[in-house]
Amino acid sequence: MRAVFLAVALLALASLARGEPPAAQPPADTTLASDPWMWPGAASTPEVTLQIFPVGQDTVSGRPRQRYKALALGFPSAQPLVLWGFRLGADRGLCLQSGFVVDSAGHVSCDPVSRAADDTCAACALPLDQIILTATAYAAGEPYRLGVISPDGRLRAYAETIPVPVVSEDDSLRLHLEMVRPDGLEYAVVGEGFRPGSKVGVTTRSGDRSGTQKMVVPPEGRFRIEVFPQVVGEPGGYTSVTVTVGHKSLTLDWPWGHVAFRGR
Repeated sequence: MRAVFLAVALLALASLARGEPPAAQPPADTTLASDPWMWPGAASTPEVTLQIFPVGQDTVSGRPRQRYKALALGFPSAQPLVLWGFRLGADRGLCLQSGFVVDSAGHVSCDPVSRAADDTCAACALPLDQIILTATAYAAGEPYRLGVISPDGRLRAYAETIPVPVVSEDDSLRLHLEMVRPDGLEYAVVGEGFRPGSKVGVTTRSGDRSGTQKMVVPPEGRFRIEVFPQVVGEPGGYTSVTVTVGHKSLTLDWPWGHVAFRGR
């Protein structure tokens, strides 16, 4: 089964390297794509932004915790807003705090009395950009996701960061890891800054299994490689992906499966 997973992940790359069209895929299910309270939700409202900034880290009961602040810009004055969190694998977002209102200067302030009578979300106590947000015991590559959304869902902005990044860089070339499934059995390796049209080699290793293929970098200089690191009979372990272009090689190493969550 392990060999099959590797083949699936790398066959798409092989077709790109030969210039063949990718295999036909079933149409995407868009029935939930416009739901602002699901990730990735509806598209962010034009001219509205949300940014997440790291402000430090510590430990809680021996588990690592990253701390962040969030800044929302572009929302109209007097607009009520709610802060939502989107944990990987959750069916819907989790309401974190409500009672935010945009003041005349565009600042997302806190006015708990503005909340609806039936609002069951936690009430804010500070303006949005003064709240310390935390991500505790996240696994390597696991995303931390936030949304600031109006109560009716018509105005919204989303942002994400990776509390435990797995990154490899060499000049303009960059690889980073993204966890795709919350059980740590599927990941994406994202490449950026590569010369469009250049040929790269991709080697994936997990346990005693490995696979190698070549691909051609798309015109935008960015690519995404799906990685399924399962090894038959093993609930977890360690895997690596090496991307080679010319004389440069970039490698990502990370734990997968139950090993990825030992810190929880």
